[in-house]
Amino acid sequence: MRTALFFFVSLIPALSAGRAQVTLESAPPQEIRVYQASERVSAPELRSTPFTPAECGTPLTGEVDLATIVDASGVPRNTMFVHPLGNALDSLALSTLVAERFKPGESNGTPVAVAELVSMKLEACPVQMQNGSGSPFTDLRLHSQPEQRFGRTDLYSAEAVYSNASPGSFNGGVYRPGPDVSPPVMLLASPMLELGSGTRAKYQGEVMLTLIVDSFGMPQNVRVTRPLRMGLDEKAIDAIRKARFKPAMMKGKRPVPVMITVAVQCRIY
Repeated sequence: MRTALFFFVSLIPALSAGRAQVTLESAPPQEIRVYQASERVSAPELRSTPFTPAECGTPLTGEVDLATIVDASGVPRNTMFVHPLGNALDSLALSTLVAERFKPGESNGTPVAVAELVSMKLEACPVQMQNGSGSPFTDLRLHSQPEQRFGRTDLYSAEAVYSNASPGSFNGGVYRPGPDVSPPVMLLASPMLELGSGTRAKYQGEVMLTLIVDSFGMPQNVRVTRPLRMGLDEKAIDAIRKARFKPAMMKGKRPVPVMITVAVQCRIY
C-alpha cells in the first residue's frame, strides 16, 4: 500500500470565522523606517553572549536562513524564515536569533533599524525535559556556538511596524486574511509520504485541518475539522506541523498570526 499526501492551502472563512479573534487597533501603530546596510548605514554587529553547550554523540546539524530587522536598540524584530529545514532545527534557529542582541546599525551616528539576512549553521543535541505538569518531552539544545553569516535582504518594506509577539504567542489576537491582512505563504511543506507500491488508487479524499500560522511563520494549534480516519488524520497533522510559512502581513508592514484552513489530499494505493 502506498500513501501519498498532497498539500493545498485554502482559506475557507466558514471554518475560520468561529475561532479566529480579530483585534481592532485603538490607535495606528508606530511605523519605523527600515534601512539597508550600505556605505552610509553601518550593519548591526552581533554581541557575544554566554553559552553552555549540550553534549551528545551525534548532533543534529543543518543551516537555516532567516530574515530579521535589528531595531535601534539592537533587538531582532519581525523575524521570519527564508530557507527553513522543516525539522526541529527551525524552531531552535528562530529562538536563538530572537534571543540575540546586537550593536545596532547607525546612520550619521544615530542608531537605526536595519534589515538583515541571517544564515545560521547549527549543531544541536536532544535533551530530555519535563513540562509544567511533569510530563517528559524531548527538546533540542545547542551543541556548539552557532555559525552566523549576515547579509542584505529586501523582504521588508521601507517602513515597518514591529510585532511584539514571541514564538507561539498570540497575545495580540489572531486575525483572518482579508483586505488588510495578506495570507501566509507556504515556504516548505513536508515531503510526500509513500508506503508500498501499486498503480491504481484504491481510496482518496481530503483531511481538512485548521491551524494558526504565528507571526514567525510556524504552524500552531493544528486541529482536524474533517477527518478521513484510517490513520491518515495523524499523518496529515504530523506533516503540516513540519510546514513553514512566510507569515501573514498587516498592510504589508507587520507580521501577524492568522487562522487558515489546509486541505491535505490523500491517496491510498
